[in-house]
Amino acid sequence: MEFVQTVQALQNEVLTRYLERKAYTVQGLAELEKQVLIVYLFGMVNGLKQEKFEEIPPVEVETTMIAVMMTGFQDTFLVAQKLIASIISDVQSGNLENTVYAIVHRGLDGYFAWKKGKKEEVITDIENILNILS
Repeated sequence: MEFVQTVQALQNEVLTRYLERKAYTVQGLAELEKQVLIVYLFGMVNGLKQEKFEEIPPVEVETTMIAVMMTGFQDTFLVAQKLIASIISDVQSGNLENTVYAIVHRGLDGYFAWKKGKKEEVITDIENILNILS
């Protein structure tokens, strides 16, 4: 339960900081923004798991991310499940050229930057990824 609560708190803070910078609500997120945020958060959550929750099985990371999408991003279960399954598939492919793979790894690095207090830099990193993809 502590893992889920920690992930939800991380997601809330990242999303709140991003939305405050953009001056809009979750409903105002473009689909690309939402997907990049979720993929980046997936990387951050895996960093959290590596650092503090090594015993958590991968399926719990998956179900926690689905819950995060449903609560924080107001997605349906089916939409959340499909996106998380797609992210996992892209990461497991090991294809370094894959955009999702790259964003997950940026999120992983972002988690450790976040822990060092570089929160604004993490939000800027997300914006930079979006600028590249737009």
